[in-house]
Amino acid sequence: AVIPLHLSHLLELEKGVLSLGEQTPLLADCRSLLEQAHIRLQQESLEQRELLARAAAAQALLAECTAGETLEPGQLEAWRAGADSLRQAQPELPAWLTTHAAAAKIEKLLQAIDSRLLQLTAEAESAQARAAAVAHQAELAVAAPIVAEPIAPPIVQAPSAPPPPKIDQVTVRQLLLALEAQLEQGQLAAAEAAELALSAALGSASLHGELESRQRQAQAQLGKLRSWAQWSTEQAREELIAAAEQLLTGEPSVDELAQVVPALREKWKQLNAHGATAKGQWERFDGPLKKAYAPVVLRQAEVAAQQAVARQFKEALCLEWEAATSSIVWESADYKAVDAQRQEILRRWRAAESAGFRNERALSKRFDKLLKSLEQGLGAMRERELARRQQLIAEAEALRELSDLGRAMTLAKALQGRWMEVAVPLGQKRSEEQKLWARFRAACNDVFVRRDAARAQQREQHQLQTKAMQGLLDDFAASLLEGDANAIKQSLTRFAADWKAARAKDRELADKLEPRARDLQSQAQLRSETLLQEKHNASFDLLAQKAALAAAVEAAALALESTEAQLALAKQTWDGLPRLAGKAEALLAQRLARAATVTAPDLARGHEARESLLLDLEMALGLPSPESYADARRRRQLQRLQSRFGAAPERSLTAEDLLLQWYATAAAADAALEERLALAKQALLQQTARKQR
Repeated sequence: AVIPLHLSHLLELEKGVLSLGEQTPLLADCRSLLEQAHIRLQQESLEQRELLARAAAAQALLAECTAGETLEPGQLEAWRAGADSLRQAQPELPAWLTTHAAAAKIEKLLQAIDSRLLQLTAEAESAQARAAAVAHQAELAVAAPIVAEPIAPPIVQAPSAPPPPKIDQVTVRQLLLALEAQLEQGQLAAAEAAELALSAALGSASLHGELESRQRQAQAQLGKLRSWAQWSTEQAREELIAAAEQLLTGEPSVDELAQVVPALREKWKQLNAHGATAKGQWERFDGPLKKAYAPVVLRQAEVAAQQAVARQFKEALCLEWEAATSSIVWESADYKAVDAQRQEILRRWRAAESAGFRNERALSKRFDKLLKSLEQGLGAMRERELARRQQLIAEAEALRELSDLGRAMTLAKALQGRWMEVAVPLGQKRSEEQKLWARFRAACNDVFVRRDAARAQQREQHQLQTKAMQGLLDDFAASLLEGDANAIKQSLTRFAADWKAARAKDRELADKLEPRARDLQSQAQLRSETLLQEKHNASFDLLAQKAALAAAVEAAALALESTEAQLALAKQTWDGLPRLAGKAEALLAQRLARAATVTAPDLARGHEARESLLLDLEMALGLPSPESYADARRRRQLQRLQSRFGAAPERSLTAEDLLLQWYATAAAADAALEERLALAKQALLQQTARKQR
C-alpha cells in the first residue's frame, strides 16, 4: 500500500540535504529524489482537495434535499444524478485515501441522501395515489345519477326555516373599508387578510344593498389584483432567470457569487408562495446557478483542502515540539535557550495557516497543553534562581564579619559575578526583584565602604604630589604664551614626559587633573599649528607679492611702454621684502629678470602652462575642477598614469612645488584661474596644518 508523504518529514529531509556539502557523493540523486517527492506531495494534496470538495458537495446536496419544502419538477431526478456522480468517484480513490475521514463521511452522506430520496419518492407516489383516488371518486359522483335506480325519498315533514343570522353592521363596515383601502394601495396580502376577516364576520349571512354592491366590487378588484400579482410573479421569475444567466456572461468574483447565488435562490423560494413553478422555468433558473456556483464549490473545497494541509502541518509541529520539550533536562537546562525555544514555538504556530474552526479548537488544546508544560518547567527554574539569589545574599552579608579586607573585596566581586552569570527572570513584581538586589548590593557596598575608609588615609599622603602636579600644569600653561612654534612643541614634549612620570606616582590624582592636562595639550597643539599656518600663509603672501612685481613689469612690456622705470621700482620694492625660502627666491627672480622682454605669445603659453599646473594642483589636493576642464583633467590623469609605468617615469611634484611653478610662470591675468588658485592655497594650508599634528 502507498503511504502518503508527510510535510514535516519532507521538510526535515530537505533541511538535511541542504546542509550537505557540494562534494557529498550522490548529492544530485538526493536532490532529484527530493524534487520527485515534492511532485508527489503536490499530487497527493490535489487528490485530497478533490476528496474534500466531493465531501462538501455531498454535504450541500444533503442539505438541499433536506431543506426542500416544495418539490420542483424534475428535482428528484437531478438529486439522484448528483448522488450517482459522487458514488461513481468513490471507487477511483487512491488506496491511501480510502481510510481518510472524508471518504467515510461521503459514504455516510450518500446513505443519508439515498434515504431522503426514497422518502421523497414515497411521498410523491402517495400524493399521486391520493390525487388519483380523488379523481376516481369525482368520476363516480358524476356517473351515479345515470346508472343508479331511483329511490323514493322518505316523506319527511320540512322543519321550520331558521331565522337569518344577525350582522354586526359596524364591524362589517369597518372591515369593508379596510379591504377597500388595502385594494386601493395595491397590498395583496393585506387585502386577502381583510377579505378573510370580512367573510368570517359575515359567516353564512350576506349583505344587501349598498354594502353588497361594494363587496362585489371589492371582490372583483381583489381578483384583478391576484391576477396582476401572478403576472408580476412570472415577470419576477423571468428577471431572476435573466440574473442567473447574467452570472455566466459576466466576470463576478467568487465572493460575489457566494452572496448572489444564495440570495437569488431565496428570492425564488419566496416567489413560490404565490404559485407553483413550471418544470422548464425551474430548470432555466437552476441550471445557470449551478454552473455559476461551481467556482464557489471549488473554492470551498480548496479551503477545506488547505485547512486539512494546515491541520497536518500543525499536528506535525506539535509532534516535533512535544518530542523536543520531552527531552529537556530542567535541572541543567539553559533558561534563555528554553525561553527562546518557547518564543520560536509561538512564532511558528502563529505564522501557520488556519486549520478551520473545529480543527483549531482541538489543536489549540494540544498546543496550550504544550505551552503549559513549558511554563511549568520555566517556573521551576525561576524558583531555583530565587533560592540561588537568596544564598548569594547570605554569603554577601557574611563578608561584613571578615577581617581580611583584601579577601573580602575579592569574594564580593566574585559574588557579583555569580549574581549575574545566569540572570534568570524571577517572574515576580519588579519591586520584589529590586528588594533582593538592594539587599545584595548593600552587603557588597559595606565591603567597599571599608575599602574607601582605608583609601581616605592614603589621600593625605597625596597632597604634596597634588601641589607638584598643579605646578607642572601651571608652568606648561605659561609656556604657551611664547610666539615660537618650535618652542611650544618642545614644551609640549617635555610636559608629556613629565606628566607620564607623575601619573606613575599617583594615578588617581592624575585622573582628576587629566581634563586640564588634555586641554593644555590641545591648546599647545592648536597654538603650534596656528603659528605654523601663519608662517606658511605669510610665505604664500610674500610669494604672491613678488610674483605681482614681475607681473607689473610684464604688463608694461606688453603695452609697449618703457619698462626701465617700472623695472627699477619693482627691484627697489623687491629688495625691501624678505627673501623667500629655498629655490623660490631664484625662480621668482628669474621671472622678474625676463619680465621686460616678455611677449604676448609668451604670456599665452604661460596661461596654458598655468591651466595645466592648476589641474595638477587640484588633483594633488583632492579638489574638484570645473566641468569645462573635465576632459583635460582625465587626459592629464591618464598621462600621469602612463608615465608611472613608462621607461622614464615623470617625477611627481608636490603641491608646494606646483604652487611655486604657478607664480614663477609669466601669464596674463585670469580672474577665474586666480579664484581657483585661492581655493587651492586654502586647501594647501589645511593640508600643511594636518601634517604638523
